[in-house]
Amino acid sequence: MNFSDVNIFDPIFCEKRYEVYSGIERKQSIYYSDYSGCWIVQDFEIAEAVLGNGDLFSSKPYQQADSVLLGADNPEHALNRKAIENYYSKHVYWRVPQLQSTSEKVCNRLVARLAGRSSFDVVKELVIPYTVTLGFYLSGLDSIGAKWNVLDCNEDDLTQVIQGCNDLYFRWELIDSHLNDFLKSDAAPSFLGEFDNLAKNLDFLDHQQWFGFLKTMLIASSETPSALTGAAFSLLVTESDVMKRIVHDSSIIRQFLYEVLRYNSPAQLTLRTVIKDTVMEGQNLSAGDLVAVMIGFIHRDSEKFVNPNDFDLDRHRKPLLAFGGGPHECIGKHVAMSLAESAVAAAVGLLSDKQISSLKYNTSPQVFAIAIMMLSKKHA
Repeated sequence: MNFSDVNIFDPIFCEKRYEVYSGIERKQSIYYSDYSGCWIVQDFEIAEAVLGNGDLFSSKPYQQADSVLLGADNPEHALNRKAIENYYSKHVYWRVPQLQSTSEKVCNRLVARLAGRSSFDVVKELVIPYTVTLGFYLSGLDSIGAKWNVLDCNEDDLTQVIQGCNDLYFRWELIDSHLNDFLKSDAAPSFLGEFDNLAKNLDFLDHQQWFGFLKTMLIASSETPSALTGAAFSLLVTESDVMKRIVHDSSIIRQFLYEVLRYNSPAQLTLRTVIKDTVMEGQNLSAGDLVAVMIGFIHRDSEKFVNPNDFDLDRHRKPLLAFGGGPHECIGKHVAMSLAESAVAAAVGLLSDKQISSLKYNTSPQVFAIAIMMLSKKHA
């Protein structure tokens, strides 16, 4: 069996993908799937080659992608990214000094709300409102995100705001009118001024480009951290030895998250379009062909990782593709790691006596995220 036998975009496959992965042969590095209508890449080195070559492979298969990041090819993309990459680097990604403390306050408020409950959906009640709220801060849009900000509300309105965050998640078109109105308002110039050198470096952007850029930042600041945090929570609850070690020593949370990225990668596949005819591994790829890089499957390769289907907190760290690679590597990867790290540190006490009573994954082909995770107290 290989990926030619399944449609990788089918919701049924997306929800059960790890079950399917276990039966996939690894004989071919790249091959065409008539069923999915694209080339399948299931080899780490070939994946790196595809993701790393922005002159040969375009990221434009993502519809509605902004023309600054995902929707821009070289050389425009390289210039745009250079202007903003330091803004999200591991050294200076906090847009304002208090943002790290803000993430802790958001998570602590949500954790405190759940502390007295014997059962709850940790994704809907904690993970999504946490990451959506921080997404507004990280994209600079907190001033227009009051209805999705769990800090900017009183206790009476908190439940409604949490529901608003869930309504918005994966339905980002709901922010469009708010964002358009904001960029046309008198507040926009002062907002752009808050970006300091970033706004100056991107002063060539028109209204629609700013719209796409800010929306991309909001989505990237919410979806990837949410997927990573949800996966981390599920593994904490199911891997009792890992939970005990983290309760005892919180300094290993970052190490834990790297293994989460491998074991349940938030990015399961990423798409590229061939720009010009080329040959890879003896296969003839034509301009316009779609290429799917199967990241989640690649991370379970026994030739790359020892006992890949085991979650191993002490695994020797190797390069991963969880944030993509090459010129379009996720610019917010350091943000995602730090938000997940803060969430695990704040919630580990809440999760330590819980078990999963119900679990459901989303059906997005690209993003592997938990949609529902009901937790209840462990039986004595």
